[in-house]
Amino acid sequence: MSFSLIVGLGNPGSDYSATRHNAGFGVVDKIANRCGCSFAESRRFKAMVAKDVGNALLLAKPLTYMNLSGFAVCSIVSYFKISLDDLLIISDDLDLQIGKIRFQNGGASAGHKGVESIIAQLGSREFVRLRIGIGRSEENAASYVLKRLKKDELELFDNIFDKAAEAALYWYKYRFDKAANRYNGDALITL
Repeated sequence: MSFSLIVGLGNPGSDYSATRHNAGFGVVDKIANRCGCSFAESRRFKAMVAKDVGNALLLAKPLTYMNLSGFAVCSIVSYFKISLDDLLIISDDLDLQIGKIRFQNGGASAGHKGVESIIAQLGSREFVRLRIGIGRSEENAASYVLKRLKKDELELFDNIFDKAAEAALYWYKYRFDKAANRYNGDALITL
């Protein structure tokens, strides 16, 4: 069976669970919920993995911490012989306004350490990303992405994660061109 793989980037542990940097984890949690599958820890892959066998879909949340995400992604891709055309990486993006989502096919990491790690381990930039806008702040970028979300922000990001999960599943069904045409517009996701 040939699987597609959707990976949400983030950091493991409760200290990071409600932070902007864990946007990828939030989205794949929503996808798993929609597909009716649940995550289990895989020591082999150093990731939480959910399998929707009926749809030939794998979901993953690397447990290697953000900057080493490539090790987990590469091990899953290698083991399941997943084509890079069948790989979607979901991550936070400081350069997108909060409430925007955007598909990108290939290209540089734009400074995202998790994406950099994946590019280095796969030896390729040729995979699709779904970037979740978290906006910028006056404060240090590392502090901003790891700061816990406030109550009103949690509700906003929950809505964003719902829309991003819908977009990721649309990519799974129709692939990059149709997904980008449908979701890369200027509409903002708001409360």
